[in-house]
Amino acid sequence: MLRKYIRAFVKIRTLLILLIILITIYFYHDKFREVSGNFIEESRKEGAFPYFEDALNKAKRIRQMNEGRAQRVVDLAGERKLVREKNGLFELEVPENWRVSLEQGSTKYQISKISIESPTYSKFNIGDDFFCDNGAQLEVTVMRGVQQSAKDPNGSHGPRLIRKEDVTIGEEKGFYHVIRDENLKEGETADAHVIHDRNTYHFLFIYNPKIFGTGEFIFQEMLNSVRFDIK
Repeated sequence: MLRKYIRAFVKIRTLLILLIILITIYFYHDKFREVSGNFIEESRKEGAFPYFEDALNKAKRIRQMNEGRAQRVVDLAGERKLVREKNGLFELEVPENWRVSLEQGSTKYQISKISIESPTYSKFNIGDDFFCDNGAQLEVTVMRGVQQSAKDPNGSHGPRLIRKEDVTIGEEKGFYHVIRDENLKEGETADAHVIHDRNTYHFLFIYNPKIFGTGEFIFQEMLNSVRFDIK
């Protein structure tokens, strides 16, 4: 009987301690967060958490790869939609879950510009360098007149050129390139140049091949779907 009362007392005491801890956390959680944040920041400055941060970065990379793998399945096998330039200069097909993030009109040299992004597209800058750490972005710029880059088989990329091919976009012959951007520290760039109605159409594609491995294939499929002068 005595043991029964002792066990009951221990359970009650344990519950009281847990209750006190929970109440304390509830009323002082902001202070805990501030103190722990300061501790982590100081530890980071002193180099105390390199392995911990490395593990977090690896976990982030694995999560991004899983997101990218799921996105590739949707992009390759999912529904497509038409994106049309607002003045009817062109249209093209993109995966259903991509979105238009920018649409500009006429300037001195530019007729139109449109950017289309995958749902997981992520890019950040550090100084002049930028990092595409997930997803992909397509940018289409229509420039006035015939630009030298569109006449040059190398796209005027010089030593940045990695690979070149002939391409047909909307029945127009042009050039396709994979290039190395000095300021792009993570990711890869491909582009295509064609001339239509004596104006230059530049298609620029940025993606991270480590995560979005089928990016270049999807870019080429987009180019194959282009139609000009849609009224």
